[in-house]
Amino acid sequence: MSTHRRFKSSGKKKLCEYKKRRFRKCKATRKKHKCPTPIIKMIGPTGPTGPTGPTGPAGPQGTTGTTGLIGLQGEQGPQGAQGIVGPMGQNGLTGATGTTGVTGITGVTGATGATGAGAAGVTGATGSTGTTGVTGVTGVTGATGVTGVTGATGATGVTGITGVTGATGVAPTTSTKVILFGGTSEGFQKVASSPGAVSNILPYVVAGTTGTIVGISGSFSINNLQPGVYLYEICKNVTNNAVSPLPANIISTITIVLTAAITGTVIFSSRPSDGEGVPTANVLVSNGAPYVLAPATISWTSTIIGNPITRDNALSLFINPNITQSASYAVFINTAI
Repeated sequence: MSTHRRFKSSGKKKLCEYKKRRFRKCKATRKKHKCPTPIIKMIGPTGPTGPTGPTGPAGPQGTTGTTGLIGLQGEQGPQGAQGIVGPMGQNGLTGATGTTGVTGITGVTGATGATGAGAAGVTGATGSTGTTGVTGVTGVTGATGVTGVTGATGATGVTGITGVTGATGVAPTTSTKVILFGGTSEGFQKVASSPGAVSNILPYVVAGTTGTIVGISGSFSINNLQPGVYLYEICKNVTNNAVSPLPANIISTITIVLTAAITGTVIFSSRPSDGEGVPTANVLVSNGAPYVLAPATISWTSTIIGNPITRDNALSLFINPNITQSASYAVFINTAI
């Protein structure tokens, strides 16, 4: 029978297998191929296979054909048995050290082995001190224990012998005197013993030797005294017709600073020892109730350093601005008589 067959499909003439192979092979040249005329032979039953003839001599090796397309990789077969390990090759050159990997989790500490014998190694250098940890929260203070019983008082010791009396000190040669002034309707106040004239006309005369002015105190009754600055000036040797003292006449200046209006009886005092120019709260007021601090301060200024006075100084008191007739003042001096 012919190895070539024609067949019909969908009404179109198809190529035989031979032509298909030839057509694919020469597709680039688009050549037409003719199929050889099939020879029809009657094939009888196959006879027994004859003995194999001797192998003929090998023909010359043909030219190597073009390498065909690489086929798809087949499925991986089962792994073969491991071969015998070959001899170890020479060590290659050490490669560059790789980047240190992340430190793994520390494993469980194994049991401590027996201590080996041998000389102690050299002690390594002490490592750096670690950072001090955060201080913990202070615990709650415990309750105070019960106070113990007070012990019995011991017996009083024997009184010691009285020491020898010291020598009598030198008698003081100075003493403090007070000069009283009464209120007036003008700046100069009057000496308390005066028949009516103010202290620039009838002053207090110092009889002792050299001394100092050591303080002032006073009181006055007033209705609605307004806030302001009120000056008390202790003067010496003011002319008898002066309206106000000259700067050279002023020994000491006492300043009252009033910050709010007050009504009632006001009392005050001041001394050089209170501090030069230092305001103090030594001003009090009573208005139908006990004395309380007034809304005021008072300070002492030594206009002449040391507040000196001497024998035959004519002392007077001047208030600027004048406050009231209903007033009494005391100036304290310290002299030898």
